[in-house]
Order: sequence, then structure tokens, then C-alpha cells
Amino acid sequence: MKRFVKEYAKCSIDTLKHNELMDKDIKAHAIDKIEKAVKFYERSMITADEAIKLILEKFIV
Repeated sequence: MKRFVKEYAKCSIDTLKHNELMDKDIKAHAIDKIEKAVKFYERSMITADEAIKLILEKFIV
């Protein structure tokens, strides 16, 4: 499951980085939120389901 969360986060970050229409500040905030979700999951602070949910909700403040 750990590999899936990392690969999904990497794919989401790559998609955001290649989006030229999005504002840089919003893009940076979303990427930061994804990276924090992965970090919390690696430290066993949250479950895989919660990490995926945070990645999916990257634009919600």
C-alpha cells in the first residue's frame, strides 16, 4: 500500500507541474499539501485511506 500512495502522489504532482494554466501559488499550495500527506503517511501518523483522501482534496483549504 505504501508504494501505491507514493506513486499516486508522484502522479498527482507531475500532473500539477505540467499544468500551465494554473496559478503558481495555487499549484505550490497543492503540491505542498500532497507532500505533507505522504510525509504523514510514512511516519504512520495517518492511514493510507486518509493519505489518499488528502491527496484528492488538494485544492480544499
